[in-house]
Amino acid sequence: MLTDAPRQSQSAADAYSRGQQFLRSCDYAAAEKALKQAIREEARFAAAHCALGHCLRLQARAEEAETALREALRLDPHLEEAGFSLAYLLHGQGRTAEAGRLLLTLAENHPGNLPLLHRTGTLLADLRCFEEAEMLYAGIIVREPSARSYLRLGEFRQKLGRYREAEQALSRAIELDPDMGAAYLLLVHTRRLTEQDTALVARYKTALQNQALTTATRACLHFALGKMYDDLGDYSPAFSHIQEGNTLRRTEEPFQTAVWADYFRRLRVASAAPLPRRPRDSDDARIPVFIVGMLRSGTTLLERILASHPQVCSLGESDWIEVLATAAAAQTHTRYPECLAQLDEAALAGLARAQRQRWPERAGEVRRVVDKNPLNFLHLGLIARVFPQARIVHCRRHPLDTCLSLYFQNFAHPRNNYSYDLQDVAFFYRAYHDLMSHWRAALPQDMLFELEYENLVTHPETQIRTLLEYLGLPWDDHCLDFHRQPDSIATASVWQARQPLYTGAIGRWRHYLPQLQPLIQALGPELAQAT
Repeated sequence: MLTDAPRQSQSAADAYSRGQQFLRSCDYAAAEKALKQAIREEARFAAAHCALGHCLRLQARAEEAETALREALRLDPHLEEAGFSLAYLLHGQGRTAEAGRLLLTLAENHPGNLPLLHRTGTLLADLRCFEEAEMLYAGIIVREPSARSYLRLGEFRQKLGRYREAEQALSRAIELDPDMGAAYLLLVHTRRLTEQDTALVARYKTALQNQALTTATRACLHFALGKMYDDLGDYSPAFSHIQEGNTLRRTEEPFQTAVWADYFRRLRVASAAPLPRRPRDSDDARIPVFIVGMLRSGTTLLERILASHPQVCSLGESDWIEVLATAAAAQTHTRYPECLAQLDEAALAGLARAQRQRWPERAGEVRRVVDKNPLNFLHLGLIARVFPQARIVHCRRHPLDTCLSLYFQNFAHPRNNYSYDLQDVAFFYRAYHDLMSHWRAALPQDMLFELEYENLVTHPETQIRTLLEYLGLPWDDHCLDFHRQPDSIATASVWQARQPLYTGAIGRWRHYLPQLQPLIQALGPELAQAT
């Protein structure tokens, strides 16, 4: 909700009110007209400038929107909605660092407004400005030393790789509120546990006996204990706790198998014939690279390796291709993916330009821009059409190691709810496997590079050299020192991705072979033959 109008002339206030009504009904043309009238009536009407900027941003008129929002903040530096809207705009243009600084300045203007500070912290996290978010919460706990504040502080320190400090903050969150479920789970992912941590295991088992805990917290405790016992090599109780945690999650978020089966089918139908080779984009200095595959297949590891190269800019795990899919559907008034057949060359070029505008400024200084969202494997038809010069790197890992790792993960995003049941995991893996087989036949041959996780961790230099050659990049020694990067990590692999390459995760499924028999049967012989 945008800020209410302050006391102004009646005609300006009336025009502002009409503009707000039009905004709520998504009539942006009428809203723009009314808000500009309000500003003509009263040029210093900060809330009207803010609303106009918001209206222009929603129309993808970024330059005009930025001008209006900055004017609103010049007139009223305390106008929080102008700051939030401008931060979204800057982030959408790839100016995320600038957005982070803006939000910190906004917070400094409201030092005693705790609801605003928490809201600002949430937005900083959404924009992946974790350093700024950590700074904000380090100040918040001075004023409000609550469990929630310590949880967020620990979360951001963990993403920044400051694990010892993260553990301290998360432990304090649990002390203040034993029902702070996420803190239990985040804490055990700050490091690999050893025999010296038996007291922590006992503490978590005791916590489970608290009958007043919510279902969500109980699920977190089970997943945490599963991770603990797995670290300690005690595999039977590890799987039992993971199974309990998944059962609790499944009752809250059941997986819609039929809906997903239909979506996978429609993706194949929409690109039944081999995709035509469009002329390559002449802007060779900014070729996008998409890392795709199943979750837990090594995509974060590979992204960290490539991001270490001086000629690579990483976008992290963005949702921009999903935004692109939504835009394609809106342009054609046809649902995705069927809309792809209706996009002409001009529309495809426009979508490419819109995507490039979201890239950070550094993308213009490098040769390759990496987008690491594993689920982009769903959108390779869209990617091939919009970015014919793109390089797609498909990460593959042993199906049982992949599926087991999925089952052990308490995902926050509801789209990953297939991971709460081994039968659903098997369904999703098979659907992914079949779709990738389809893309191999449909995509131009030189667009797709397949990388085996097991080969990467056992023969890293050989595999990285081959990959860099495919991407048209020279060798750089930094790629072998990826774990020394200071950048934040926002995915579930937040701890593992900061460790040197290790082979210990290969064949992990063998520790759970008796418990995985239903999964092996559901995957089918062609996928489980490696067992």
